[in-house]
Amino acid sequence: MGLLDLFRKKEPARPVAERTPLNIQVGDIVSYDGVDYLVKQRLAYYDGGYEWFDYQLVDGDRELWLGAEDDDGLCVAIYQEVEMDLPEPIPDKLTYNEEKFRLDEHGRCGVSVTTESSSRSVQVEYWDYESSGGHYLSVERWGGDLEVSYGKEIKPYELDIFPAK
Repeated sequence: MGLLDLFRKKEPARPVAERTPLNIQVGDIVSYDGVDYLVKQRLAYYDGGYEWFDYQLVDGDRELWLGAEDDDGLCVAIYQEVEMDLPEPIPDKLTYNEEKFRLDEHGRCGVSVTTESSSRSVQVEYWDYESSGGHYLSVERWGGDLEVSYGKEIKPYELDIFPAK
């Protein structure tokens, strides 16, 4: 800092936007069920003017996925990746841990993937399933790889979100 820097007007710090499940950013901290997770990835899905989000939450070896969408009201869910052998073509009904799921939505969409060091866009095929017990199965085809996640809806007040900056 030079002598003239003492007399220059300093720009006021910009306030950080309040975080909601729809605007979480990479580097933020999300507290859920007594554990603080670092947001490592932000996935923004786009399909015909509609968008929804998934966030990779990491605490050491623990990893969760937080999903959020505004579909006639805010819907928030917590998922964990699971191992599951799936037949091809992907059927309209699946069973996981003796729980039966029915297909709710299927489609293809663009996804903007943001990490701390990069951002890229890809195309993904997805299948969303629901059970009568209130659980979800999410199947996504990323290139040739299928990823399966098992989850449940949570209330937004179960989360505390702390912005990184």
